[in-house]
Amino acid sequence: MDNRTAHFFDYQAKFEDLDVAFRAKDRSPSAAQKAAKRQDDPVGSFLDNIAVSVNPLQKIVSRAMYPGSWKRMQRILTEHLNNGRFKLATEFDAKRAKIATADGNLLDTMCADRRSESEQGEILVVCCEGNCGFYEVGNMFTAIAAGFSAVGYNLPGFCRSTGHPEPSQIRYAVDAVMQYAISCLKFPEKNILILGYSIGGYPAAWAASQYPSIRGLILDASFDQALPLVLLHTENKMEDILRKILKEDLNINLVELLSNYHGPVTIIRRSQDQIVGVNRQEGYVNHTNLLLKNFLHSRYPEIVNEQTFQVLDEWLNLYDWTQEVMLNQYAVKCPRCPSMLVEYMRDRRRTPRPFPVSTGRSWDQNTREHLTLHLAERHMRTCAGTHITELPAYFIAVPWNAFLE
Repeated sequence: MDNRTAHFFDYQAKFEDLDVAFRAKDRSPSAAQKAAKRQDDPVGSFLDNIAVSVNPLQKIVSRAMYPGSWKRMQRILTEHLNNGRFKLATEFDAKRAKIATADGNLLDTMCADRRSESEQGEILVVCCEGNCGFYEVGNMFTAIAAGFSAVGYNLPGFCRSTGHPEPSQIRYAVDAVMQYAISCLKFPEKNILILGYSIGGYPAAWAASQYPSIRGLILDASFDQALPLVLLHTENKMEDILRKILKEDLNINLVELLSNYHGPVTIIRRSQDQIVGVNRQEGYVNHTNLLLKNFLHSRYPEIVNEQTFQVLDEWLNLYDWTQEVMLNQYAVKCPRCPSMLVEYMRDRRRTPRPFPVSTGRSWDQNTREHLTLHLAERHMRTCAGTHITELPAYFIAVPWNAFLE
């Protein structure tokens, strides 16, 4: 069926009855080489695949990390998912589509195209849900309420999407959705905003690193790495075992992925997050704060570093209006600091890889501290509530662009 019309299916249709609306291509650099090797040496290719296979225990843990793939959980949520799909279709004219990933899975997706309704609708928000999230009850509604177009998809193994929520399949899935958005839905890459919630920050950050021209990346209630977060919750029990399991892909290293993306980023934290945050005797530890801290250090290493971490930590430990008071105190002491950075960033605007920024080493301590807080305030927003508190629509906005201020 023609890709231009295949996605206009009744939302009530059985997923297995839908034709494939779009087939994604394998964009990995080695895809062509692997294909050639399979033809020339099928036995050798098979042995290579065996050699790089994931440890069976890692497979089990990977799937356990995503309760949305558990069939019992899906049965419990069936009515809510059906109601959500009904609402998307009837209230927002969302269109459902079955798309094929390059690794052979089939994804259940839905898109609400708002381009004819407002200028904001020209921007498409690609919604990457958490480990128990589904597009039918997820952030599509928030993005639509904010005036954007939105596309959501269910991860491999979630409801009607085939496969399993393993790291490689998750990457192929979000890549297929991005290709679908650009090639079939006809949204230019520069008009795409990627939103990742919780562990959904992993496919979101990965996609941003692969599609550098997107409008921006929003990470909501996400974390820096999986291993330190799990160790925090387990109070370092079974540390040796966890280190052997949660390595490489399973460590879900968002800091590393963000270092490969040079576009606008907003990081949203929850003030009472009980999943990526834990109360300890020494105080409240929130790994969204650590994500921001590492992100800023990666981009501005001469400004945000060991010499300014103390003032950044102090600011991050505030969750109310006192943050602004602290920032204003620096603004009084050194009002020109932000403009110094703006002038420098404008000069780097057309640099292919503008980050990390090399300036700042010669600046005095007050200047670097002020700029540290200025950058933190530009990149982070705080939502009052827990990890599962519904995100207000006004949080979904195009992130601050350091080159356009």
